[in-house]
Amino acid sequence: MAIGNYLTTEDVAKQLDVTPGRVRQFVVDGRLIPDKKIGQVLFFDAEKVAEFAEKPRNVGRPKTEK
Repeated sequence: MAIGNYLTTEDVAKQLDVTPGRVRQFVVDGRLIPDKKIGQVLFFDAEKVAEFAEKPRNVGRPKTEK
């Protein structure tokens, strides 16, 4: 449920076409920063999420050096 210009974890997951767990992993990795936290609910600025969505993401397993 979006509130004003803020999106919840579930809203961000839908926008990025990933699971809510993956959004939380982006937060743990520091790749996506929530603007507010009320109780257990994270809120993200919609503009920052749109910018994050435009950045290319590495997918798959990291390559190992031989």
